[in-house]
Amino acid sequence: MSSPKLEHQHELRPVSINCFMPQRVIFLSMNRPLLGRLLRKPPVIPTDCASLDDMLDGGLPLGCITLVYGEAETGKTTLATQCSVSCARMGLKALYLNFEGGFTVDRLAQMAPFDWEDVAPKILVFSAEDFQAQGRLIDRLESFVDEEVGLISVDAVNALYRVSLSEGADAFALNRELNRQMAVLARVAKDFNVAVLITSQVHEVPTEDGYRMEPLSTRVLKFWASIILKMEMTGRPRVRKITLEKHPEIRGRRTRYLKLEDEGFRDVRL
Repeated sequence: MSSPKLEHQHELRPVSINCFMPQRVIFLSMNRPLLGRLLRKPPVIPTDCASLDDMLDGGLPLGCITLVYGEAETGKTTLATQCSVSCARMGLKALYLNFEGGFTVDRLAQMAPFDWEDVAPKILVFSAEDFQAQGRLIDRLESFVDEEVGLISVDAVNALYRVSLSEGADAFALNRELNRQMAVLARVAKDFNVAVLITSQVHEVPTEDGYRMEPLSTRVLKFWASIILKMEMTGRPRVRKITLEKHPEIRGRRTRYLKLEDEGFRDVRL
């Protein structure tokens, strides 16, 4: 499928930290009254997948951070894009911080084939060249949030962190900076009543039985996340296992199996 012509391509093209377009942004002061805007927003951003929304009691709640982690190719970027499309279909804007480079216009076109012209202008994509630029972008996030923003996706929050680590940067300093960035994201989520979805790369952690997959810098990410979802491969092509590991309103774990389609995640019968 060829992607539709993009009339608003300047809004979707990944931009660097130095190439923001302020004409598309309503700047806000932190002390500006927020109550009127908060009351007009829904309590959750649906994922647009029935069984996943059922597992989450409706979708991604506003005001807190949802962490999604898993190995490569499990569908983390697809889920983040799918939630952004769902947010746009509600008439709200979605900010997408494309730090891993996985977001593409062609993939977005697959997920919104019939309402592209309505969805595309509401998804604003940003990128950063390194972990330091990522921090500067996150520090400026509140300048890009207005009453129409419902979701901020950060994909992946530790991708550039891992690059810096591989280049010999001090691990303690990197962890401290990642913790600071997560604190800013948590504050923006709460102060502006938006859902924040972060995806995470993983690494192997040795266990008595072999190893398990954990988010890179797991203590920092799990501390700030109110909701944690783990994505895993299965023995079936394109079928993924998603486990709800943490939720402030749900006791115990919940598991769903979803199929990765061109339009995103859909329910599957085993």
